[in-house]
Amino acid sequence: MDIIGEEFVYLVNLWEDYKTLFTNQDNLNILNKNHGDCFHTIQHSMNNDMVLSLNRLLDPYRQGSNKNLVLESLLEKVNDTSTKSKLEVMLHNIRNLQVESDLKEIRNKRLAHSDETTRNGDNSFSVILVQYAVVEKIIKLINEFLNEIHNYLTGDRIEYLKLIKTPSCQDLVDALDRENKN
Repeated sequence: MDIIGEEFVYLVNLWEDYKTLFTNQDNLNILNKNHGDCFHTIQHSMNNDMVLSLNRLLDPYRQGSNKNLVLESLLEKVNDTSTKSKLEVMLHNIRNLQVESDLKEIRNKRLAHSDETTRNGDNSFSVILVQYAVVEKIIKLINEFLNEIHNYLTGDRIEYLKLIKTPSCQDLVDALDRENKN
């Protein structure tokens, strides 16, 4: 569970930094004035990393003879059928959001593989932009899922979202803004 929890905390930290840098118009204006091409590359890289990180947590537990450290793998630790059923429904709802938002499709067709049809004319994935509301909802649901598992295993809860660092990217934007004013 520790590795999956750490992966989730990394994802949420990445998401918070991404939002700080790229969803606030004032911050975007500052970044564009200061090496906009560089920050465009950073935005693209962070976006790709978020898509991959989300999908990695939601991959199937078993692929052939391999076992993956994913949310589904945590279900093996649950013996109580009622709790397990509740967790399976939660995971199913998260995966539905993953499919509805095309996160899995984007990972499979654009990031992990170079799908010929997608690259040669299907423009639906030409710009990979994470859907903010969907990511927020998936993060919230994964947090609830992990807390349910942790509560079942330990009788306690870990508020993963409280383990998130304060976005340091705002300090970067503020420093760039001060530099522009000098």
